[in-house]
Amino acid sequence: MLLTDINNLPEYVFTGKKFLRRKDITEAIQSHIAVTGFMAMENSNYGIITNFSRQFNVSRPFIYDMQ
Repeated sequence: MLLTDINNLPEYVFTGKKFLRRKDITEAIQSHIAVTGFMAMENSNYGIITNFSRQFNVSRPFIYDMQ
């Protein structure tokens, strides 16, 4: 089935949550990730964002959006 016409899509395609708020990542951890990620981008330190995404099991866009 081609997904070209929005009217022909089944209802189950858009149901469910896209993201879950994790309770194990506190505001302190979020701010640590955001500040360190921002500093890494400002100083052109490559690999920091990827390492944080693997360490905290979050997506890289999540880290980029926090800045």
